[in-house]
Amino acid sequence: MIMNTEGIKESIMHKEGLIRTVIQEIYRYKELGDQEFESSKLQCCILGELGYDVELGYSGLGTAFMAKKTGFDKKGVIAILSEYDALPKIGHGCGHNLISAMAIGAAVGINAIIGSLPLEIRIIGTPAEETTAGKIKMAEDGVFDDVDCVIMCHPYNSTGVHISSLAIQGTEYRFIGKPSHAANAPEEGRNALQAMISFFNNINGLRLHLSKTASIHGIITYGGEAPNIIPDLSISKFNIREADVKGLSLLMNTVERAAEAAALSTGTRYEAHNYLKTIYDIKTNNILANIMRDKLLEVGFEDIVNEPQNLGSSDIGNVSYVVPTVHAMINVTERYIPLHTKEFAENTLTEYAAKNVIKASLAIAKAVDHIGENIYMLKEMREELKEL
Repeated sequence: MIMNTEGIKESIMHKEGLIRTVIQEIYRYKELGDQEFESSKLQCCILGELGYDVELGYSGLGTAFMAKKTGFDKKGVIAILSEYDALPKIGHGCGHNLISAMAIGAAVGINAIIGSLPLEIRIIGTPAEETTAGKIKMAEDGVFDDVDCVIMCHPYNSTGVHISSLAIQGTEYRFIGKPSHAANAPEEGRNALQAMISFFNNINGLRLHLSKTASIHGIITYGGEAPNIIPDLSISKFNIREADVKGLSLLMNTVERAAEAAALSTGTRYEAHNYLKTIYDIKTNNILANIMRDKLLEVGFEDIVNEPQNLGSSDIGNVSYVVPTVHAMINVTERYIPLHTKEFAENTLTEYAAKNVIKASLAIAKAVDHIGENIYMLKEMREELKEL
């Protein structure tokens, strides 16, 4: 065990320059969701050189990848996830270049001990977390069905292993009316924009009666062509969130009734289309989280937050419903910097961030080693998942 730990650390320290290169290069690429061609290729090349069996374009996604390597036996499968899509105009304001670097760093560390592990290790590249949510398709395709546990680390302003995230549905609402001259024959028209305004007002009227965990945010993307033409079409997009999938389903029904009422009161009709697949809330596996917490402490993360940290929404939630999952948050800032900002993106290139990425890589690899030494824990994690 001690030899394994030392081997992990030596391997990561020896490849520290490579891990830093991943941070810098993926930051420089700034590729948006489903367009992360250079980012995925870079990681696949590195993993191939490390001896992993690599497949790019996995699960029908051009920028997804699967890298596998097996120890002396395959009594379990552990997956480490990588994200690498950037945000429009901001770049890596969510720090996904650091997520990639931590996954690669962990792979480097594990490579030093793989011969002593009764495990198959998978480094899985999951594209478009910010947009089309690649993990959802991968989960639906069965990518995680034979995986025993999943580990991912995400950069943040503090360190913790218990995450709070919201289930989310992205829906486009269209109101369809009838055009007419606004001044000459307004009675002949049916105003789709007025229906949309009524819809927004109905939702605002509901807010006092929604649960404290409910969140409804919408914008109007189209409202007509000219003020002297009664609009026959109006379009909006809404992000609708709740604490969990069950609550989200109930909230969607409430929003649906608000749309029906708006259409009825204006003589229009409406259509609803989901532009985003349902993203689930995260079910953190406590056994796996406790292992990760212990290893983060071992490598030098001292101020670990005990209460759940709010992530917003992420497609790793869908993965956590299939397989025991931990989504640890890693402090990479010396002061508070909001996610999804240019300032956070720039901070990913700091020495402070790089050092903590190295430490988190070591923690992941040590967690894998611990599970390999205590293989029975995988069954316990599965049992806990059934109860969540």
